[in-house]
Amino acid sequence: MGKTADNERIKLRATYYNNIAVGLVLAGCLIPYLALVRGIGEIFDWMRHHTVAEITFVGWASIITTVLAFFLALHGAKRFRRAANDQIGKLQD
Repeated sequence: MGKTADNERIKLRATYYNNIAVGLVLAGCLIPYLALVRGIGEIFDWMRHHTVAEITFVGWASIITTVLAFFLALHGAKRFRRAANDQIGKLQD
């Protein structure tokens, strides 16, 4: 193949990696963040006044898994974005 075709394949691969990174940020970071924001009032009330029922093991497990999912998605997005940058670095003049 010619240089132009090789460059186009590299661009398409970089776009693919970048789209995966964007999807991970939206689905893996935004959704857990919104879930935490939705339940943060209850957590703050419990921390300040202990007015709501004690947070159960299931409550803590859901908080921990939400935070873990957020960081895993962020890490995956960072790796795919780096892969996209590596592919762009392979372009030839």
